[in-house]
Amino acid sequence: MDGDGTLQYEALGDLKQMEAVGSKNGVNIIVLMDTYDLTLPTETHWYFVGEGNTHVDEEALFHHCDCEAITGEACPGELNMGDGATLTYFIEKSVAYAPAENYMLVLWDHGGGWWGVCWDDSSPLPEDPDSGRFDRLTTEEVSAAILAAGFDEDNKLDIIGYDACLNGMIEVAYENKKYADYMLASVTSIPFPGWDYTRFLQNLTAN
Repeated sequence: MDGDGTLQYEALGDLKQMEAVGSKNGVNIIVLMDTYDLTLPTETHWYFVGEGNTHVDEEALFHHCDCEAITGEACPGELNMGDGATLTYFIEKSVAYAPAENYMLVLWDHGGGWWGVCWDDSSPLPEDPDSGRFDRLTTEEVSAAILAAGFDEDNKLDIIGYDACLNGMIEVAYENKKYADYMLASVTSIPFPGWDYTRFLQNLTAN
């Protein structure tokens, strides 16, 4: 969940929707979330979403995280969510923490179709840091990160989802077909709050 930008309030809102259902009945929900300046501390944190959890105090916006429990390490600090290495890190640590028969990976933020997803407003574009533009995950970078994490044509993700605008393009689907059986994405813009995680997870955990 790349909330490091204009969607940080929506990121916290979707985390709250997930917490309303939580991990149960064989379904584990793991989130790596970055915010811009909203939560304290404003860094990147891991969350294991249990049923009824409240990771973020809505009054003070202080929060508790599960970084050490999930990774065995201290909080990672400010990560670049537009870097493929961060995505590989997320997949590897999540799979190690909660090995499963089926995996769904969701990329959450602004989307730009074939041009990319997950712009990180704290990370200038590496090749042109003075341009005023920010780093993002390109379509090729997403595929390379998934491959580096151990998923390939013989060991695919079950679903890759984009809770982001415009990523339901044929170019994105073609790139992802090597690494996932199904892709869930929108061909057009979606509302800022994105998916309804409470309803989605209620159905998933019920079956």
